[in-house]
Amino acid sequence: MTPLCPLRRALSDPKLLGTTLQGDSWAAWRALLIAAMGEALTPEERALFMQLTGREREPLQRVAELVAVVGRRGGKSRALAVLAVYLAALCEHRLAPGERGLVLVVAQNQRAARIVLDYAEACFDAAPALRALVVSRNNESIQLNTGVQLEVRWQSFRAVRGFTLSRTGGARTAMPTPTSRPSPPSVPASPPPRPARAGVVAIRAQGRAVGLLQQALRRAWRVDRACCSWHHARP
Repeated sequence: MTPLCPLRRALSDPKLLGTTLQGDSWAAWRALLIAAMGEALTPEERALFMQLTGREREPLQRVAELVAVVGRRGGKSRALAVLAVYLAALCEHRLAPGERGLVLVVAQNQRAARIVLDYAEACFDAAPALRALVVSRNNESIQLNTGVQLEVRWQSFRAVRGFTLSRTGGARTAMPTPTSRPSPPSVPASPPPRPARAGVVAIRAQGRAVGLLQQALRRAWRVDRACCSWHHARP
């Protein structure tokens, strides 16, 4: 995957995604997403990044996995929709002739999936340059003329097998384990197994420090520590 323009530029250009995460209340999300794409932060953004992650500086390379634990009304669905639109519309993906790439967002339920897709549609509608890329849309997906499809589904492990996934994201929950039993609310579901993913963004509401999301945090820090989270109140 090769970005056609930096995420920072896209988020500051009204002709692209500049109207989507405007204002001081979205500064934390902008800093986190820009850092996750491997871009450098400003000193002010780096201070926010350190506060949110406990890390001294941004990675300066695109991350393979981003896990965010955010409180209710923290802008999770909107931020994930903006990132999904950027990955689908403003990044170039290597696809074989006749192959279609899929930027997949997996939501907790049908209602959450509809919210994320509505945010994504609004991103395309707000920018003529992005709107021109849209070939068709339905209740689950937006098809682009680049051969990439942005799709929002509610969690189903078996439904994502066999796809070429350009990027995957989880809104409010990651993806479910390969069992017929639903995961308890306090135990976040797991991402799909490789190779059907190119990268994972898992975003969920705060809960008890147990489960697979907590395991991912322990892997990142190599220690048993509490989840890092922040409160992001929108006006």
